[in-house]
Amino acid sequence: MNPPVADEAAPPADIARFKSAALVGGDIILGVLTVGAGWLACELGIFFNGVFVFVLLLAPIRLAIALRRLVGRKGEFGGWRIRLGPHLRRHRWQILNHWLFWLLAGWVLEICIVPLQFSSDQYAATRVLYWGAIGLLLLVALLPGKRLHLATNLAFAVGSIFMLAQITRIYWPEPKSKGVVISAPFWGDWVVVQGGPSSLINHHYGIASQRDALDLERVSEEHVQLSADRMLNASASWGQVLYAPADGRVTECVSNLDDNEIGQTNEIEPAGNHLVIDIGSGHFVMMAHLQKESTRVQTGDFVHLGEPVAKCGNSGNTSGPHLHLQVQDQPKFRYDGVTTSPILFRNVTVLRRGQHRTDAPFFVRRNDRIVTGNVP
Repeated sequence: MNPPVADEAAPPADIARFKSAALVGGDIILGVLTVGAGWLACELGIFFNGVFVFVLLLAPIRLAIALRRLVGRKGEFGGWRIRLGPHLRRHRWQILNHWLFWLLAGWVLEICIVPLQFSSDQYAATRVLYWGAIGLLLLVALLPGKRLHLATNLAFAVGSIFMLAQITRIYWPEPKSKGVVISAPFWGDWVVVQGGPSSLINHHYGIASQRDALDLERVSEEHVQLSADRMLNASASWGQVLYAPADGRVTECVSNLDDNEIGQTNEIEPAGNHLVIDIGSGHFVMMAHLQKESTRVQTGDFVHLGEPVAKCGNSGNTSGPHLHLQVQDQPKFRYDGVTTSPILFRNVTVLRRGQHRTDAPFFVRRNDRIVTGNVP
């Protein structure tokens, strides 16, 4: 009796086609997931956080892949050479595509990270970490594989276009005719932690009723935190006196809501304790996240420029003390169809990247320092 005949092995051509299709499918899935993750991070207002994690995650992965190619001689390792021959033309385009993405990612992190929220050593270490990872990614990009991955290259290109568009929006001059000029409602040294014409640097930007809002924190001894304690009074902003930014009449005043502990939020009352002041010409200044029972005025009161009106607190949908400031077109916070106007500050000193600005009155954006002089 003859032994059973073993199944014949699949032809090599069939295996090659299956492997090729699997690689193409995996490439498409990876590209879609990358773009989807970027979109979700942008919607959640944590795009630069996502970029930071992506950089740190990809650096060791790409290094491991490059080393594997070196050992197995599976790469196009002449891709770094500058020559006119057609053999590696597409690989050079891939290298340029990846280089553009990683350099723009570094630029985004430089713009978005707020140094004053870290100690000097922490910020220096953070910069070394992400620029070191980006440098490594730039180097391993010079060692591409023989197979080009169209979908992931398209995902990188989409990411680069998005980041470049947002950076252009941040630096593009905004007509001052669109802004409303007010005085700063505080004394001393404050930094903008959310603000500017892009969702990268302003998590309010995608919300019509808060589009031009600013979040500001008090700076003390070059930090916004007085200590590492998770206590309200460890924040330099906590309890800071706030002042009327212009003459006007109070149209809304809420002062009976509890302040949050650090890390807690009140999503039901997003503005928390807040004031709205009618400053004329259809403009209303809103100051939010005020300290409980700190307001010194009531609805209907007339206030004068520079008059103390409240204290900075931690009420509403916020996890740390800061001042939320916006100019809107309606007399109440919760009002259908509220839209905002960009804010221009007068009678202040503004520093951007440590340099004094001379274009008063000032539009401000994330990381700008606003100094009003000596604290009274």
